[in-house]
Amino acid sequence: MAQGIQVVWSNKAIRLLADVAIHLSEHIGKQKANQFQQELINFIDLHLSQFPESASLCRFIRLQERGFRCLVYQKKYIVIYRFEDNTVKVAGVISARRNPKSFNFLFK
Repeated sequence: MAQGIQVVWSNKAIRLLADVAIHLSEHIGKQKANQFQQELINFIDLHLSQFPESASLCRFIRLQERGFRCLVYQKKYIVIYRFEDNTVKVAGVISARRNPKSFNFLFK
């Protein structure tokens, strides 16, 4: 286990995760969507604090060039993050179905 690794969620990542929960609540109900959201946060915080380099660099070239890694969660969501200076910086959580060109929002 890596020592002293901190996981930091950007405001954009928190908003994107909230959007996922809102979308899910329309299909599976608010309680299950909130539960999913909390499980994802717990998984990411625990997994990435222990294994920050476990995910490969993102396939999308623009993300790759900037050192972003993409971790797939439950084959449905991609957690986009960078690992630098003993800190995991979560930049976004998006559906795995999205076109990689839509990742441009991360650069604004």
